[in-house]
Amino acid sequence: MNASGYVLAALFGAAATGLFNLILELFKRRQDRRGVASAIAGEIWGVLYSVKVRGLAEHFRKVIDWIDANDPKNPAKPPWAHYNKDADVAPTFKAYVDRLGQLGGALPARVSGWYTLFSALRTQLIVLATDPEYIEPAKAKVMIERALLMWDKLDADGRELVRDLLALTDEEPPSLTE
Repeated sequence: MNASGYVLAALFGAAATGLFNLILELFKRRQDRRGVASAIAGEIWGVLYSVKVRGLAEHFRKVIDWIDANDPKNPAKPPWAHYNKDADVAPTFKAYVDRLGQLGGALPARVSGWYTLFSALRTQLIVLATDPEYIEPAKAKVMIERALLMWDKLDADGRELVRDLLALTDEEPPSLTE
């Protein structure tokens, strides 16, 4: 083989190696994107399912009815809510927040928006559970009604978000009715 043959072989080898590395990098990015999407979808689904199974929204709607009944034989009284101050309610989001950009399109903004509203709801419930101002039933009712408005939006947006995130992974969204 002459010198030009060696040069062509070296160029071909370098090009093949570069192409292989490019394909490998694209595959890794795709897998990372799928992993982030699946993890975030799983956490959001877990929140939605937990609230449903525990009947939390229904509980708070009944508390409003209880307050509205104004029954002197069964007066509405706190505690209206309980919470665990040590609970880490969004560990997956915290772990992946710096990788949300991998999701592409509007998904990073939608995911961040969902978690921001989720955090606001949690704060609302903590205030309801701990602030002496909300011992009074009428004030508690307003706070609960606002929390339910947030929950209704979180539930609807969360279902859509789980579906859209899992579309990136070829996974089927799990049912919330099981």
